[in-house]
Amino acid sequence: SSSSSSSSASPSAAAAEELLLVYQLLNQICGDGISGALLTHAILRRRGWSSLDPWIQMYDDLPSRQSKVCVPDRRAVCTTDAERRCTAPSGLQERIDDLVEAAAAAASETEREEKEEGKNISHAKAFRAFVRPSGTEDIIRIYAEANTQESADNLAKAVGRAVEELCAKLS
Repeated sequence: SSSSSSSSASPSAAAAEELLLVYQLLNQICGDGISGALLTHAILRRRGWSSLDPWIQMYDDLPSRQSKVCVPDRRAVCTTDAERRCTAPSGLQERIDDLVEAAAAAASETEREEKEEGKNISHAKAFRAFVRPSGTEDIIRIYAEANTQESADNLAKAVGRAVEELCAKLS
């Protein structure tokens, strides 16, 4: 496609043409890092950003913990949604959701108490946890994010215990 055709096209047609060019740039097979870097550069240029600062300001890096637990058979844990949700064993995703909700609720209580003391800190804005089976070992990898490192550590431990408990029932 030529760039002259996009200048006379409707905004929707121009956007569709840009998306097609992105598709052509990226390597769909191996996720080539060089093409990803070129795409990032093109997006920044398109938005008129001369530095990474506006982009970096859109991202909040939260404390996180990655851990793992040994299980009898890693195939007992199945995931979906880019490995962010568990489909098996039955009840595991619900337990993870409950643990995340409880951690966020505890942070909300801390936030309420701090607001009463005149502090204005948001703690409960981003808690998450997910698990995925290893591709090579009988282990389940655990990922947790929270408002503090201690909360992320505790959430990862609690999710790990849930994985161990539910996987032990299957063996």
